[in-house]
Amino acid sequence: MKLKKLFALTLAGAVLTASLTACTPLDAAELVYDSIFGGGSSSTGSGNNGTTGGTTGGGSTAEDAENRAVAEAYVEFLKKSTYTSSTYADITPVYDIPHLEEFVQAIDAYCTKECETNGKSWEDTVHDLPKEKLEELATGVLNKETYGSAEAWFQFGNASSGTPKEQLKLLVRTSKWFWDGQSTPYHGNAWFDSVVLTRANGSKYRFLLSICHH
Repeated sequence: MKLKKLFALTLAGAVLTASLTACTPLDAAELVYDSIFGGGSSSTGSGNNGTTGGTTGGGSTAEDAENRAVAEAYVEFLKKSTYTSSTYADITPVYDIPHLEEFVQAIDAYCTKECETNGKSWEDTVHDLPKEKLEELATGVLNKETYGSAEAWFQFGNASSGTPKEQLKLLVRTSKWFWDGQSTPYHGNAWFDSVVLTRANGSKYRFLLSICHH
């Protein structure tokens, strides 16, 4: 079930990329393969040094609006896509996840340290974080009690200054699910939020976190 959901969500992301660019169906299929099994080229900004230089957590209203717009565009796509529309048809989107910035900071700090010795890029280290480590990093930051029994995951990729749809096509990597496994379709409140991480080396990444329950 988990592999099936991972494939569906990753395929949806690949289809989104294809629909927003000149990407061919074969390109989309390659994105699915790379996202699930690894491979492919890492985007720029995958240096091994540096910690968070700042996020949009204390940013302007415009930054907050942009973060929400990206999340809204993502949900709109999920509800319309042939591959995911039935999964998300009965959700009520909530576009606010408190302390998302701190969670992303914790991921950055841990992965920056890890990739100094694990031989991987920062991006690969973030992508490969196991469920147990994600839950550990979320503890004391994301208030799980707010969401009840739910599963969470995030997508990330290079940040851009384009439209929300243009920014979505760059979120090509998906984390493992963490918290409580859920069956689909999802129902009730579902939380979505995004934030831009600026690392100390100047590279910028957008993270989009989703929290859903059956």
